[in-house]
Amino acid sequence: MADQAGEPEPVLAPGGSDLEAMASRASEYVEVWERAANRMVNADYRSEDLVDDWFTCWGKWVRDSTALTALTWKRFVAEVPNATEPRRGSDA
Repeated sequence: MADQAGEPEPVLAPGGSDLEAMASRASEYVEVWERAANRMVNADYRSEDLVDDWFTCWGKWVRDSTALTALTWKRFVAEVPNATEPRRGSDA
């Protein structure tokens, strides 16, 4: 995994579909879950593993929620006319 080496993987796809990139990241959560389940079955799951898994999932969630916010904003700006122009005050 690139994030264990200190280099995070990009969340939003540079050339492909952003939604596909977000959906493909679900497999990373499954990998963490399955790795923990296998260690528990083998009675090899320790408290350090729980902390590592918790922080791994938390970091992925923060990264993905930020990416989803950016994706939502990007689509909002693309679809709503004059979305980035400042609003003028009313004359009332």
